[in-house]
Amino acid sequence: MLNIVICDDDITIIQYLRKLVLDHFSHRNIQLYTFSSVHTLSNALQQGLQPDIAIMDIVLGEDDGIQFSLQQFSSLPQIQVIFITGYIEYCSSVYEVEHVYFLLKPIHPAAFQRALEKAFCALDSIPQKSLTIQTKSRIHRVPFRAIRYLESQGRKVIVHCRDETLTCYATLASFTPALPPHFVHCHKSFFVNLEFVQKMEFRQFILDTNEEIPISQSKRVQTKQLFLAYLSRQS
Repeated sequence: MLNIVICDDDITIIQYLRKLVLDHFSHRNIQLYTFSSVHTLSNALQQGLQPDIAIMDIVLGEDDGIQFSLQQFSSLPQIQVIFITGYIEYCSSVYEVEHVYFLLKPIHPAAFQRALEKAFCALDSIPQKSLTIQTKSRIHRVPFRAIRYLESQGRKVIVHCRDETLTCYATLASFTPALPPHFVHCHKSFFVNLEFVQKMEFRQFILDTNEEIPISQSKRVQTKQLFLAYLSRQS
């Protein structure tokens, strides 16, 4: 799922851009958030929102969208920023922050669609280093290196991390395309991160936390091959 934010102090512009975004990504899974000030956006970031694409006005009352992006987006290396403004004098200032596109108001739909597609293509080319998990209250982006294993329980998936456990309504299959090769589907209800495996026994993995992850009979041969291939890459 793509998390997209629009931040502009003009509600008419927000509504206009919102429609263009929804039209452009009508066949893709997105979550769209709109903000009329950097303060409300900052609060959302502090609550765990991690945007993939940010459409940022530069002049937001007395606030500066460029400086805000420089300060707030530095911890989000994947984010693609599209700057918009009605003031042409900012065309050089935007280069203080890494961004994917710069648009002058009034914004032409075709130019905006090009900017969105460029942002999407840039995201698509970045090797994913984390898993996005949506719980009841927050959206989390958890680094793969922090995930020990994923466990399916009915309609829920429990993501067991180093320091916390996250539960979301999903299926293991929905996570499969995002998982790197060292996550092995060793049982119908489990994906295990081989980085945490201490040893493999006949019917289970033993993690370095002494947790036991079952290996189903139907997946035993393939799981063993994948584990040996993983070990050979580490040597």
